[in-house]
Amino acid sequence: MDGKRAREEYEQPGGQIDPKRPRYDSQGPSKVLHVRKLPAEVQEADLHHLAMPFGRVVNTLILQNKGQAFIQMEDVKQAMALVQYYSSVPASIRGQVCYFQYSNRSEITASRSQPETQNRVLICSVTNLAYPITIDVLQRVFKKFGNILRMVTFSKGSHLQALVEFDQVMSAVQAKRELDGQNIYAGCCTLSINYSNLETLTVKYNNERSRDFTNPGLPPGNPETMANAGGVAPAYPPMGGDMGLGYMNPAYGGYPMGGMGGASMGGMGAMGAMGGIGMSTPSMGSQVVIASGFDEDRITPDIIFTLFGVYGDVIRVKILFNKKHTALVQFTSHLGADNVCKHLNGRMFMGKELKINYSRHQSVALPKHDLSTDGELLTKDFTGSPLHRFKYDHSKHYAHVTPPVEMMHVANLPQDYTMEKLHALFSQYGTIVASKFFENNKHMALVQMATPEEATHALVFLHNVNAEGNHLRVSFSKSRIAPDEAAYPGQVGTVQSEVVANTMAPPIPGGPPPMDSTEEDITPTPISQ
Repeated sequence: MDGKRAREEYEQPGGQIDPKRPRYDSQGPSKVLHVRKLPAEVQEADLHHLAMPFGRVVNTLILQNKGQAFIQMEDVKQAMALVQYYSSVPASIRGQVCYFQYSNRSEITASRSQPETQNRVLICSVTNLAYPITIDVLQRVFKKFGNILRMVTFSKGSHLQALVEFDQVMSAVQAKRELDGQNIYAGCCTLSINYSNLETLTVKYNNERSRDFTNPGLPPGNPETMANAGGVAPAYPPMGGDMGLGYMNPAYGGYPMGGMGGASMGGMGAMGAMGGIGMSTPSMGSQVVIASGFDEDRITPDIIFTLFGVYGDVIRVKILFNKKHTALVQFTSHLGADNVCKHLNGRMFMGKELKINYSRHQSVALPKHDLSTDGELLTKDFTGSPLHRFKYDHSKHYAHVTPPVEMMHVANLPQDYTMEKLHALFSQYGTIVASKFFENNKHMALVQMATPEEATHALVFLHNVNAEGNHLRVSFSKSRIAPDEAAYPGQVGTVQSEVVANTMAPPIPGGPPPMDSTEEDITPTPISQ
């Protein structure tokens, strides 16, 4: 279609052009839309960014050097929603305002492009970035289509780009066919995929920017040096403008509203309620969090591992050398980071309020020498720890995650373990309000402390403690104890010290001693991991 015919599609009677009003003709609205006033450098991905929040884009046709294009939506309702929205809110591509209206065509019959040469290496652009996209995220997206050999990520302007090498061409073909134009997360992080000219990828380092899955023994390298030398660029490019808080759900007749985003997003903010490709949306974070408010005289990597491990599997902890009240904590996935930011931020621990947020770091490095002045290890790797509670993403245990509460679930109790022993164990860390054994399983019990902070202390220092040969498993519980089921401390009498001699847990390092103990009795003992 030439420029004259295209112009006829939006020229009004009398030769006057209405730049905003959509065109309605005798045939009514069409699923094919005409777009004009486009910048010369417009690409299909730019058009997709504007149109995809309203539905699936079936085809596009750009009239080169004419500033015009056509977009075909899946149905007329989607096209109507798009035109209605952009008739009141200016759409922009690369900083230039453009205009939508209906075409008199029912289909785009022109070929989108010349046939591409299929290749097992794909080059992927991720635009409309609202959340961090890492190699681990991309691997989860692409791995269902075949065996991935290597991946490399780098930045290009406001976009993130990645090279993905499959072992077979057909895997790459299927991935491109299924994922091109799709969102990784709902309403954002849009994929644009093409075949690369490269036959294979050469990867020298395994880190957050490049990965050779066939050679896990590669060194991590120095990401800063690599970036400065023109190698792999940072995996987190700057955003193309402030993100808005627009929301849209066409199924309920809603349209994007709220703050406007950067030019690369066509003036629209990150949009919720839109179908992504199955990825759970993070809360603007990665798998590393920064936590502050710890008591620097008591805190250790093991304590942080146990506490934060309630919300996800922790693989590394680093207490900052010059700020020992602050630590970096790396989880196996963003799910743990999301949970800990949601449930533990602002909670009290060791008499101080914890402050937790997402870190700009994408991993916690392991230094060669990282000791405090008294020789205590400040950084520790917990990869492969048997104390991990979740083991894999979407574990059923995530459904039971809760903020710190007074109630605790205790499992793996020894056979014939008594309530007296249980009370003596937990009363070291506060006042027991109520407790009970499970009726059908005496190896499990509920223990309710007076406050969530006391319960937090008990969990941290009693989880995995050896009780008569059994390692206890302690977690917060959403359960409740009925008054007629509770065994209260006053009902079980006084417990002699020799009864629980083999089950006494380590006290809080440098903290308040267990009940009925003196300061001289306390010998800080690290938790066994």
